[in-house]
Amino acid sequence: MYARSKIVGALTGKHFSELVRVTGLSARWLSLKLKELMGLGVVRLRDNVYEVDHDKLRAFLAPSLREIAWMAAYELVKGHEEVLPSCSMGRSQGMAGGESDVDLPIISEGPLELIDEEYDVSMKYGTAFEITSMTLRGFIAMLHLRSSLLFGLLEGYDVLFDRGHRGVAKGGGKGCAQGMALRGG
Repeated sequence: MYARSKIVGALTGKHFSELVRVTGLSARWLSLKLKELMGLGVVRLRDNVYEVDHDKLRAFLAPSLREIAWMAAYELVKGHEEVLPSCSMGRSQGMAGGESDVDLPIISEGPLELIDEEYDVSMKYGTAFEITSMTLRGFIAMLHLRSSLLFGLLEGYDVLFDRGHRGVAKGGGKGCAQGMALRGG
């Protein structure tokens, strides 16, 4: 990654020989990395001059919703020791954008009120969050009843954060993360 950023930083309409000199990379290594960057669409070659496509570079560097959701889930969980194993994220368009949002169910030992946290992470990451808190008891009841709502919810969710099976193993040895994995994917 370092070589790619070094190349992109040096690109302001330079020929190959200029890039070798400016970056200090070997011609072979530079050639490989330029091909890689051109394959990503970040760099283009016109009249033997390499240029950065800044729009594609911005899109390439934009964090995915999964990364944003993971960072937010970690933030939420570190502030609440009572949060149990799993935070998960609904699958969406995959990239953060103006219309993208993150559905984030959180399982905890007791009821949580996360309205302020929901607002804070939405502002911090520039993406709308919908945080749904459920208790472990409620989650297990939905599993036991084979709730269509729960399985519909879990079908499109990925586990983002799993603190472990602290306090959950007593209930038959299955933790929430295992319960969330029931979707078969």
